[in-house]
Amino acid sequence: TGASPLTWAIAGNYTVGVMANLAKQLLELQGVDLELNDKRGRIQAIAGQLVESEALIAARNDVARVEGLLADLRKTQRDEEAEAADVGSKVKALEGKLYGGAIKNSKELSTIQSEADRLKATQRTHEDKVIDIMQQIEAAQSELKAGREKLNDVEQGWKSDQSGLLKEKEEMAGQVTGLEKQRDALRAGILAPVLELYDSIAGSKQGRVVARVERGTCQGCRINLPVSDIQRARMGKDLVRCSNCGRILFVS
Repeated sequence: TGASPLTWAIAGNYTVGVMANLAKQLLELQGVDLELNDKRGRIQAIAGQLVESEALIAARNDVARVEGLLADLRKTQRDEEAEAADVGSKVKALEGKLYGGAIKNSKELSTIQSEADRLKATQRTHEDKVIDIMQQIEAAQSELKAGREKLNDVEQGWKSDQSGLLKEKEEMAGQVTGLEKQRDALRAGILAPVLELYDSIAGSKQGRVVARVERGTCQGCRINLPVSDIQRARMGKDLVRCSNCGRILFVS
């Protein structure tokens, strides 16, 4: 492929020896840019992980559920105990009439006895419910204990992971700063037309601007190159681009 007008303009600003080194400079710049993108991507990924894990949220929700269940059971227990006590008071009052000797009418005594027996049955029902609820409370307390232990383990593991992630993020940030300085220094040594070409290709090739030539093949698209293109790239008279993928060719 022939050189583009932009490539000729670039060549006009460089000697042949410098042109030969230019592709190498761009390859180095590309390496720094790709590493920068990787580091920045990792920092972004870490930021997404610096939140509560699904396991931690699930463990906390499970504890909250059992705590709510226990609160409901205890309220129900208090209600049933209050009902049993109220009915017991009524039974006691009726038994006072039965055995107090004030009432002599057998029919009236029989009615009182029947009501007392009915209330006693009701009282037993409430008391049985209290016993059942107490058993449920005991089971819920055991479940809560296990849930809190699990939550503590998950929370400790999460905190440990967070500490590691924060440390990694800090290290990555330092590396990014260093790479940015290195990138700025590299770009400062390259003329604007070259950087425009580099940035243009980078935008369409996911940052992979320069392709090595190995065994006559462009390593960017794996296409066999014309011998003339390889010769021109090796001579370093201009920047040679792959006729298939458009990347700048570098022959070591």
